[in-house]
Amino acid sequence: MDALPHPDQGGSSDDALAPVLEIRPEEGAFSELSSLTLYQVDAPVMDPETWLKERVTLSFLKSDGDPTAWLNSPDSPFGDLGNGLLGDLIPEFIEGMDSLSRLPLEGCQDPVLDENEVGRYYRLDCDWGIGPLHRYRQLRLQEVDGTWYLTSIETMNERRLRHLVAIANAFHR
Repeated sequence: MDALPHPDQGGSSDDALAPVLEIRPEEGAFSELSSLTLYQVDAPVMDPETWLKERVTLSFLKSDGDPTAWLNSPDSPFGDLGNGLLGDLIPEFIEGMDSLSRLPLEGCQDPVLDENEVGRYYRLDCDWGIGPLHRYRQLRLQEVDGTWYLTSIETMNERRLRHLVAIANAFHR
């Protein structure tokens, strides 16, 4: 396994995450399917369990306030349609898409509180599978000295999952 600084030091503005380190298997046919990534969370986390669940939900449409506001925008290509049937259907469409956005959580257990050498952390385990194929994901959220860190483990191989979990368990100050 190679441990290198993560190539994207800029982080993601949507998730307020700054990648610190990424660990991947040595180059091979399936090496891109497995990774362990440590992120620094750039904002305080008030509700760790909800925050973890939000990392595995999909974001189809972001609507702050009125879901039809983008229809009524003077620059919207749908502006003239916003007052009719389309305007009535948009809230129903957004509600349906919101339900779909939570579908990935069906493959996840409820978050649990666990502990390592550094202290307590929240863990969310997910397993999405069809027949013998599985996609495993484990997310760990831990506060260390006032800074939150997210560890993301992803793989499609149960043996590799155990390896990556062992590496994550070895992280300490």
